[in-house]
Amino acid sequence: MRILHITPSYKPAFRYGGPTFSVSCLAESLAAAGAEVWVFTTTANGPEELDVPVGVPVEMDGVRVVYFRRWTGDHGHFCPALWLALWRRGQQFDVVHIHSWWNWAAFGAALVCRVRGFRTVFSPHGMLSPYTLRGRAKRLFQRTLGRWLLAPARWLATARLEKRELSALAPRWEVKHLPNIVPLPAAETSASAPRAEGPLRLLFLSRIDPKKGLAFLLETLAALDTDAEWQLIIAGDPTSAYARKMQHLAHQKGLWARVHWQGWVSGDDKWRLLAEADLLVLPSQNENFALAVLEALAVGTAVVISDQVGLGDYVCEQDFGWVVPLQAQAWRETLKAALTDVTKRRRIRQQAPIQVRDDFDAAAIARRYLAFYRRRTVQVIFRKPHGPGFYSIERSFAALWPYLEDAADFQVQKITACAPSQGVWSRLRIGAQMRRLRADVFHISGDIHFAALFLPGRKTLLTVHDCGFLQHPNAWKRFLLKWLWLRWPVRHCRQVVAVSEATKADILRHTRCSPDKIAVIPSTIPPHFQPVPKPFQTACPRILHMGTTPNKNLWRHIEALGGIPCTLHIVGRIGPEEQSRLQRYGIAYECTPDLDDTGVVRAYEGCDLLLFASAFEGFGMPILEAQAVGRPVVTANVSSMPAVAGEGGACLVNPFDVADIRRGVLRVIEDAAFREQLVAKGFENIRRFRAQAAAEAYLTLYKAFIRRP
Repeated sequence: MRILHITPSYKPAFRYGGPTFSVSCLAESLAAAGAEVWVFTTTANGPEELDVPVGVPVEMDGVRVVYFRRWTGDHGHFCPALWLALWRRGQQFDVVHIHSWWNWAAFGAALVCRVRGFRTVFSPHGMLSPYTLRGRAKRLFQRTLGRWLLAPARWLATARLEKRELSALAPRWEVKHLPNIVPLPAAETSASAPRAEGPLRLLFLSRIDPKKGLAFLLETLAALDTDAEWQLIIAGDPTSAYARKMQHLAHQKGLWARVHWQGWVSGDDKWRLLAEADLLVLPSQNENFALAVLEALAVGTAVVISDQVGLGDYVCEQDFGWVVPLQAQAWRETLKAALTDVTKRRRIRQQAPIQVRDDFDAAAIARRYLAFYRRRTVQVIFRKPHGPGFYSIERSFAALWPYLEDAADFQVQKITACAPSQGVWSRLRIGAQMRRLRADVFHISGDIHFAALFLPGRKTLLTVHDCGFLQHPNAWKRFLLKWLWLRWPVRHCRQVVAVSEATKADILRHTRCSPDKIAVIPSTIPPHFQPVPKPFQTACPRILHMGTTPNKNLWRHIEALGGIPCTLHIVGRIGPEEQSRLQRYGIAYECTPDLDDTGVVRAYEGCDLLLFASAFEGFGMPILEAQAVGRPVVTANVSSMPAVAGEGGACLVNPFDVADIRRGVLRVIEDAAFREQLVAKGFENIRRFRAQAAAEAYLTLYKAFIRRP
């Protein structure tokens, strides 16, 4: 796999802190796992530029790094050469991973990826936190242009706190959580027990920056009332203007004798300093991960951190320290407790190094990143129901969903249309919603076929359940439906799925597309339809009728049942004409519109037989549902219904012949042996419609989209 990382700075520019370090560790670990890893970056190194070859690959710890000269200094990183290289070479990579935000290197890279259609992953590294977005200008930019630039990307958070922040910022976009990769020291680096002599050592290991909370820490320590002797070691660059301001604050608060300014440390010196500390303290106002916290725990040093530090969830779960709100009183009390709780610090010293190595193993995390990069996004798009009721498309896909979600190669997401498909305005809203979606494969699950026209055809799969909408009585609407719901969507989409051979034949007849473009994948039975034995009421059977649209043939069914003692249970809405017809033929009936899934199952369980002799069907899901519950079925000998019912699985009748429908119903009522045969054959038939097989067929089609983009 070929992976390209885009980052504004790369090693040896470690003066930028955690992100530079974590990106280099990630790139090297991915390379060690077998990936071909490249990095496009700038020559940024604070006020100076790195002394490295520019514009050519430099082999660095298994990673090919290309440095580009920036035109502006820190925070801007304006680098047209990087954007041009990405434009020319981005298609050579399987994925482009953009790190950081609020700099021209990232903005330009996101724009190139969006325009060129590269598969993109975005890691903000804390740059979209509420703390960072507290400025009005940044919030406005992110809500408009920033959102547009990042819409095609898959978002990646390195801590659960950051994931919650990103999910709140962009609720419609799915955010994946994968931790940073942090090189851990040798096991013998950690001390076996806390030191017994001298003052307790508090260590502040971080960039000296206002958001890190050093001023808050100094003021808190100045007011700390404890008998314990302590010393604060500050490991960070002491030469900046802000660092000098902090030195003045320490002197002003009377802490000069207790504060030691260590300066920046790295390598073995850093690990030794961490291991010799009693507590790492980090009252940061915002920290998306905090490498220093993990490094401290890796050598057994307990931590006291603010609740704005990304690793706070992990520290709390493992009880490896104290996580405190940024309130002076709370910090004073917590520091006092931490300094005196020798037992807890000793336990952390023993347990934390082992647990951290298990939870943050670099090779294991690198494999998770590779799996994330390989997984393609599939968005399955469903109509928005008009209201509560009976929706066979949704129920059929519900049976597939566990298998689709568990697919190793795909991240399958469920998207519901923003409005019911009613009227021009609602459908335009749905079209606008489709234009905003970003995925590797789009799958229209049925009904709202017109939505496919707003999606890229080469990435779109359309499932057609039936062509019954072409029977609309209004000639003008029939014309619109033929073109907007069938011909144009079928021509536009790369692949079409029909749920039956009958539906495929209808599509071919109306669109004249290539038969090779249409695959047949049958609908499946939802798992909550299970066998429920029931004695057949021969004297007055309860006959179930599913649906009341014209193709369901209710008028002929009513006439066929005239004079047969029975109760007709109609699921759906009926009008005055149907009510009058039922009364004229003397049929006892019940009508239950808007049943939910539970109500539908109970309707099957309570009936004696299903009468489903429709004039036409795209599939005929009620046949399978009745068979799954163990009820005999009377259905039509036309369209898809004989194939769905299976050989001997139903009593087949002519749906246009009232006398034949009546003969079929009477035979089921009067012939017990025939009924038992139908039920037995029905149980055999439903094995053909396993959800797993249908899901595997859909996944095979998704893979074909990826193999031939």
